[in-house]
Amino acid sequence: AWRRVWRGKTLPAIAAFKPDLIFISAGFDAHAKDEIQGPVNLGVKEADYEWLTEELCKIANTSCQGRIISVLEGGYRIQGGVVSAFGRSVAAHLRVMFRDNREGWNTEACQKELDLELKQRRLGKEAQEAARAASLEAARLREEAAILAAQAAAAAAKGGGERGEEAAAAASMGDGVPSKRRRKEVDYTQLNAQLEMESNGAAAAVAPAGVEPQAVELQAETPQADIPQTEEAVPEEPLAEEAVAGEPHAEVAVMEEVVEA
Repeated sequence: AWRRVWRGKTLPAIAAFKPDLIFISAGFDAHAKDEIQGPVNLGVKEADYEWLTEELCKIANTSCQGRIISVLEGGYRIQGGVVSAFGRSVAAHLRVMFRDNREGWNTEACQKELDLELKQRRLGKEAQEAARAASLEAARLREEAAILAAQAAAAAAKGGGERGEEAAAAASMGDGVPSKRRRKEVDYTQLNAQLEMESNGAAAAVAPAGVEPQAVELQAETPQADIPQTEEAVPEEPLAEEAVAGEPHAEVAVMEEVVEA
């Protein structure tokens, strides 16, 4: 962005002005490692300062017979001395200033460089957008695969048979996205028969000897209220005047005695 502004606006304006002398206020506090910028970091490197010095020298060669003066300005990242960000930037600037550079300013070349930079920037944005779209599409496919897997699991739990297997296969493929883990195919018919055999075997194990498991189950299911309750018959005590079996009644005996008398 820093070079793009210089190519697109500042350098063409200086060249169009056709100065008689160029003074450079050589400040290097826009360096990427200089903290004085605060939250807005232009990200300028030593190569950028070297490039800008070359462009200014070209304009000076074209407009004012190479007359150019540079005065040192800012730059506060001095830790490290000559190898600091400030030291390397000053060295890059001075290398160009002391170089025998007779090349003149070319507006068309500057415009081509600007167009190339804009193209690279556009391609970079397109690549970022394509990567973002691919990421969203992958997330959508994963979500669809998860839904299909849940549907397959539900179908398998309900004994879906072949339909459950087909849904599980579709979920494992995920519309062209292979699954990391594939489920083992299950024969649900055989599994159902095995479960029934195990259930019947468990019922036979708890049934009494000689009683069919089904009969035991029916007895267990019979409500307690449906079983008729029979009260034990309490034997009635014989009446005092009731004669003993095989003997005549007492009153009959008395009457017979009266008749005889």
